[in-house]
Amino acid sequence: MNDSRICKICGIAKCEWDACDACEEAAKEDLRVKAIHDHKLVGRGSLTSIDECYDDHELVLHLNEVDANTVKKAIEWALESEGLWREQATNCRWGEDSDPQLKDYRDWKESLQENHHPDCTKIVARLLGGVGTCNCNRNEW
Repeated sequence: MNDSRICKICGIAKCEWDACDACEEAAKEDLRVKAIHDHKLVGRGSLTSIDECYDDHELVLHLNEVDANTVKKAIEWALESEGLWREQATNCRWGEDSDPQLKDYRDWKESLQENHHPDCTKIVARLLGGVGTCNCNRNEW
């Protein structure tokens, strides 16, 4: 069978796209994906590469590839990935200190410092309807 017709998440045959219907639905319910969507720097409406370029099952694939099996690791991956995109854009600038790419990257770094520790407990609790825990330690960030 053509590899493009195999679900990249569970391995079963499918009609089209990259995930079968069951995996597509499961990806929507994945707590790591929900936490990324809920994060103010990379989540829904942030216009970041994470928000604009990945659908739910693609996020699951990438998170699985990098062994981001917790909410904390998923958010770390999303923040790091977006930071790399923005840093890469600074390599395409014209060299002035007022470049939009440089300003964007500096703004990102500032936002990251202000919001560096994703409060996973609050995100998980909000996603689970008020119940949730996280083993994050602020000093780890």
